[in-house]
Amino acid sequence: MNLSTLSIRANSLLKSSDVFQRGNATIKLQETIHLDEIEIVENARCSDIIKAKIFKWISNEEEASGDSSRMQRALVDFFLKNFQFEFRRNNLVVALCESVLITGISCCICNPQEKLLAFSPLDPNIENAIAMSGATVHRVELFSKDGFAASVAMLEEAFKEANQSGVVRGVVFCNPVNPTGKMYSAEEIRSVIQWCIKHSLHIIINDLFMLTARESFLRHSGSLLNSPLVHWIYDLGKDFGVSGVRCGLLYSSNERLLQAVQALLQPFRLSALDQRLVTHICEDQVPPCLVDWIQSTFAPESQRLLAANLVTVRAQLSEIGVEVMGAVGCPFVWADFRKVLGSHTESAETRLRQMMSTCGVDLCSSQQFGGKECGWFRIAIGHPMEILIVAMQRIHQAVEAFVQQREEMSDNDANLLLAAGSESASASSSLDSLMHQLYKQIKTSTWLQENSADKWEEENPDLAFDYRARIDKHN
Repeated sequence: MNLSTLSIRANSLLKSSDVFQRGNATIKLQETIHLDEIEIVENARCSDIIKAKIFKWISNEEEASGDSSRMQRALVDFFLKNFQFEFRRNNLVVALCESVLITGISCCICNPQEKLLAFSPLDPNIENAIAMSGATVHRVELFSKDGFAASVAMLEEAFKEANQSGVVRGVVFCNPVNPTGKMYSAEEIRSVIQWCIKHSLHIIINDLFMLTARESFLRHSGSLLNSPLVHWIYDLGKDFGVSGVRCGLLYSSNERLLQAVQALLQPFRLSALDQRLVTHICEDQVPPCLVDWIQSTFAPESQRLLAANLVTVRAQLSEIGVEVMGAVGCPFVWADFRKVLGSHTESAETRLRQMMSTCGVDLCSSQQFGGKECGWFRIAIGHPMEILIVAMQRIHQAVEAFVQQREEMSDNDANLLLAAGSESASASSSLDSLMHQLYKQIKTSTWLQENSADKWEEENPDLAFDYRARIDKHN
């Protein structure tokens, strides 16, 4: 037995991770200004806004000792003030990030090989997090003709289909959706939750960018958290655009689930430094206090900056015939490069992605999210404007080079077809001529009259006798 051989699960994770990481944006500016590989879609556009607050939070001279109870009290108080929703401290679990929490919940609601429904295209990090639990994802495919919008009818159909080959235990629902940027309304979110409750299915709600998104689950549907089937997760650092703050939150009224998740995720608790920092963030009372600062400064300014980025991206990409899907407050968009591809194939999408990489900008494509429609690419727009403009310029260069390459390939193919057609026509003409000559020779020749069967029998009597004997025996 080769002990160095990894498991099937590990090889699957490595394969998907390798493909996905190559598609995360890498944009180099000048020699002295560069942006390293971006592995997390976050609201980095607002980094300047939050710097003053962050520096004040981390400069607190208290000893760096963690106090999880104090941190949870601060978090509950923060959500109560910001959303007027009564969070219960005992209903909250804090872990390193949202992916860890998705794995934990999946482990506790699914047995191995049981299924969770999820809309596709789907962030592969979510699928990998579910796979770590031993559960599987049953994809509910979404398409551009419907605006990549989900519906209860789609869930109903997928639920019936998935139940034929296994057990479905729940639904994973993200808002906004990564990668399409689709933002669901309060009514749409409620309808999905109520459908899950009706069928006794768990639902994991990944409420991304809650502070800046206009359609947050907590703002409009928080009362549904009273159901033991509804589990809400959120990542504080991602929303603030500070990936160094590792703080994923799970809120649920299902006490047994929370106890099981907390026991499972003991190794993934926040460090003492992170606990301290999160506590200071949520307890901030220096005018303007955190809640007032979010409502008066961070949220509106974040929406304004991201809206400006969205306008810039749409204008730049429209020049090359690329349309964009996205919502205000969402730091990524879903761009339609199908007109650029010419042929809607995986090979064409791969060639375009490689051309972009050659031009200095890497984007994740539909294939990497398991999408069924080739030609769509996710663009993270939550970057400073100067970086975004450079990225747009390089996308322009890549598209121009790709179109030129595509046309050259088409010309070459056309020449090859013409040459092949010419050779075929020539060969066909020669064959027709040969057959015509043969026909004329047969028609004008006297060979058949001169070489009759009777003449052959007279010249070969022994062979003729033997031939007739064999025929008579056979008959």
